[in-house]
Amino acid sequence: MSLELCPTGGVQEPQDPALAPLFIEEQSGVAGVPDRRYRIGLPDFVIRHYGGALIEAARSRAAHRWFGEHERPAGYLRAQDLIS
Repeated sequence: MSLELCPTGGVQEPQDPALAPLFIEEQSGVAGVPDRRYRIGLPDFVIRHYGGALIEAARSRAAHRWFGEHERPAGYLRAQDLIS
């Protein structure tokens, strides 16, 4: 699972080295979700223990911007997406 963030105003290629590993540019597969966004890979243990809380936090903080869950094929996350 990953948490993908699409800031208002779009995402430019980050100059900050801390954000660079999170930046992706690929077709989102979801209408309204831009191709340029940030992706935070979430390890399995996080999903098992905190997945529900994470989803609820996203819904409660940005309900008007929450697109919901979207299933991706196995192998979707790249090794560099697995930041924890």
